[in-house]
Amino acid sequence: GMLQVKYPDWIDPNGSRHQILVVGYKDEAMQRYLPRQQIMGYDVVPGTVHVGSLLSKNIPEGESFRIKDKDGIEREFKIAKRFEEGKGMLDQGAAFYLGDLQELLGMEGQINKIEALGCVCHDGRINNARQQVQEIFSDLEVTEIGSIADARENQRLMMNKYGSFLIPFVMLAALLISGFLFYSNVTARRYEIGILIATGKSKFFISLIILLKAFVLGVAGSIAGFFIGSLIAKYFGMEIFKFTAMSIKPLWPLLGYSIAIFPVLWMLSSWIPALLATQIDAARTLSQE
Repeated sequence: GMLQVKYPDWIDPNGSRHQILVVGYKDEAMQRYLPRQQIMGYDVVPGTVHVGSLLSKNIPEGESFRIKDKDGIEREFKIAKRFEEGKGMLDQGAAFYLGDLQELLGMEGQINKIEALGCVCHDGRINNARQQVQEIFSDLEVTEIGSIADARENQRLMMNKYGSFLIPFVMLAALLISGFLFYSNVTARRYEIGILIATGKSKFFISLIILLKAFVLGVAGSIAGFFIGSLIAKYFGMEIFKFTAMSIKPLWPLLGYSIAIFPVLWMLSSWIPALLATQIDAARTLSQE
């Protein structure tokens, strides 16, 4: 939240009068999931100001920023920073600590603008947030920093695009690898399988053992993968997506889908090795032993 007002009659040290923009920013370090370098706006220390490039040309180095309050009394603020050119309207303005500007203008407890990079909303952008805020404060302006928001939106679209390719590719690769592992296991245990066949066990029984093993491994793997994946996603997600870090939570319905789907996929990957196991010639295998 911020307070942005046009100050109509500011007098510079040379005696010239200007209309300038004064903006009050609230310290945002209270948002614990954001590091200080990620705060929006400007972190202005109480009792100081940041002045725009056009104003700073008229204020000699070492001098304070002077401005009259609502009662016409001149106030002084230490200039903590002089902006370089390219800050837009703030080139002809000054940034205050929100509380200082509210006191200066007699607007204690008031803001008139909210800036946001975006919103974790159903529409993915700021529209939903704007509607909710303006239902409470009808005259409050809610703006989106479009260039940064567009960059983040493009980043999300790119991640979704790559994800739609990478996830099926990884799943297919995992199924192929698990299939080769089951085949290797069947080959290593061909003598044990030969003994089972020699003792009269049916081909259905042999294939059932392998498929049941695949089912158990699929259930265990889906549970372990869900919790490990959630922890990894939360850790790296909080590092990458700092403004939405608090929204990163485990998707519990996904656990149910994983338990239902992955054991079936593992059984499919073990189907061919199970068929090969039923074709083992017990007499030849045992005679080689």
